[in-house]
Amino acid sequence: MDADYRKSHPQIPEYFYRIKNILGTLADLREQGYKTIVVQPTHLTHGEEFLALTAQIEDLRSIKTTREDRQPFNKIALGRPLMGSWQPTSPDTDDLTRLARAVAEDVEAAQQANAALVYMGHGNAHLSTGLYDEFELRMNRHYPQIKTIIGLIEGHPNLDEVVTKLQQADSKKVLLKPLLIVAGDHAANDMAGTEENSWKTLLQVAGFRVSPILQGLGDNAAVRRMFIDHLQDAATEAGIELR
Repeated sequence: MDADYRKSHPQIPEYFYRIKNILGTLADLREQGYKTIVVQPTHLTHGEEFLALTAQIEDLRSIKTTREDRQPFNKIALGRPLMGSWQPTSPDTDDLTRLARAVAEDVEAAQQANAALVYMGHGNAHLSTGLYDEFELRMNRHYPQIKTIIGLIEGHPNLDEVVTKLQQADSKKVLLKPLLIVAGDHAANDMAGTEENSWKTLLQVAGFRVSPILQGLGDNAAVRRMFIDHLQDAATEAGIELR
């Protein structure tokens, strides 16, 4: 890591710079004698990062050796993202419904505040899975008592579309939450920051009263349970017994 970056970011713990990527981590596990692996990503959708991870796992699976004892892994399975995937065999519909149920407390908070519920996700400028749109539909179908709107930092739907939907719904108050696993830099700055280009500021300029909540999906026990279940599903499909 660049020394100037470290110096200008003293708040970052030293151990962060020693965290390895997925290939480095798998190599360490292999050296420790683990040859049966289940990888469970914390991606929300079947987007660009998940596709890159899938390619890496497929590459490892494709390695064949003449001697079985030199095979890098016996089995390596990959769990699906939180909101499911495009694959027809993946129960993405169930995942979206289950996620909607998992965030019931957000709906209750918005209802008590007489506000619309707006989620800010990350998204991708080059690839849209459509799952964010489907999740928004699922939320409004499941909780018709409030208006739920989902926007993304990158790609579609963007903040302009969020504002349009809020205006159409005649909502004056907004409960703003990150649709992210961790309420980190994106949530603190892009969503709830005081800068002129933060979502909070831009929504206020558009005439809305905004209450941001810095709480990621990872703080939700029901969401964490979903990831565990996805891991178990991947293991079961690959014939791996978890202990």
